[in-house]
Amino acid sequence: MGNAKIRGMLDVKTLTQMVRDEEIETVLTVFPDLYGRLLGKRITGDYFINDVLAHAVHACDYLLACDMEMDPVPGYAFTSWAKGYGDFRMIPDLSTLRIASWLEKTAIVLCDGF
Repeated sequence: MGNAKIRGMLDVKTLTQMVRDEEIETVLTVFPDLYGRLLGKRITGDYFINDVLAHAVHACDYLLACDMEMDPVPGYAFTSWAKGYGDFRMIPDLSTLRIASWLEKTAIVLCDGF
């Protein structure tokens, strides 16, 4: 992996080995909200390798309709207190898979929402 590992970039093969070697325990599956904050889920490395890569991960669409205080903003057709809050699929963009150097034994990946 050479220079890529120094920059923190990962591929699935390297991540899988790092999870097996207990160098990575957690993967942050995140997406940017309208304010630029990264929201999503913190999951175990094993779950990411064995389930998320094959099936994606789900998150509540509430996260897509919140203001800076995490209060729901009215007016969204797809999500509201009246209609309820469902889930959406988060598909990892593996080109963004990186070591989260500011967190111990953690990787991070940006996800597309569907």
